[in-house]
Amino acid sequence: MNGYTIRLIAAANGERTPHDKRYLRAYEAAAMDTHGVYHGGRLESTASRAEALHFATAAEALRVVQQQCGVRPDGKPNRPLTAWHCEIAKEG
Repeated sequence: MNGYTIRLIAAANGERTPHDKRYLRAYEAAAMDTHGVYHGGRLESTASRAEALHFATAAEALRVVQQQCGVRPDGKPNRPLTAWHCEIAKEG
């Protein structure tokens, strides 16, 4: 399979999460807060790259990582996936 995947390397704040070192399988930004707490949003990860979301280009994958849902209390855009150090990797 050709394309790109997103891997959630580790939380940017240094805390461990169940998604660390796993690939993004499903994601809906709505209702996630800036601490990665999900309030009706959806984030699923998988250890299998084959089961991960696949993107035709690195730019498409980056748009998902930077997807905004509302604003934070400090007025800046809320981009939940930026709570992790992410890797966008080319397949094959």
